[in-house]
Amino acid sequence: HGLSGQKIHRIKRDYRPLPVGPKYRERAMARFRQDPFVKEIGYKNFLKNVSGISFPDFFPPIQSLDVSGDRIYVRTFEVKNRKEACIVLSLSGKEIGKTYLPIVERAPFLAWFLGVRYNTIHDGFFYYLQEEEDSESWLLFRQKIL
Repeated sequence: HGLSGQKIHRIKRDYRPLPVGPKYRERAMARFRQDPFVKEIGYKNFLKNVSGISFPDFFPPIQSLDVSGDRIYVRTFEVKNRKEACIVLSLSGKEIGKTYLPIVERAPFLAWFLGVRYNTIHDGFFYYLQEEEDSESWLLFRQKIL
């Protein structure tokens, strides 16, 4: 929609649903067990106080969406060679291309819940942070998209 609320474009795409498999579920639960917030309150307390962790049968079609300049970057849950798919669209929804971007570690649970991300897209580049635990520092990477 535009600034005054008028519909500009409708983007609709067909996609093949990707199943959420047992390996993903196991990795996700292992990540919860290692999370600093969860460790602090205890994993059993976390499970007891959370309304319940359940996994859908299929991933949603969109993992994240960024708009930069005249392009829409749609990251999906499709993984190939340990990289995640990113579909690049024009603002009208026409596909410009598809590429695969590095899988970026998610922020700890509470930070992620509050909106912290370790990546962004700007001016045709994918920027992401990677923690270097030995030196307790962060490395910033930049990769051209298409």
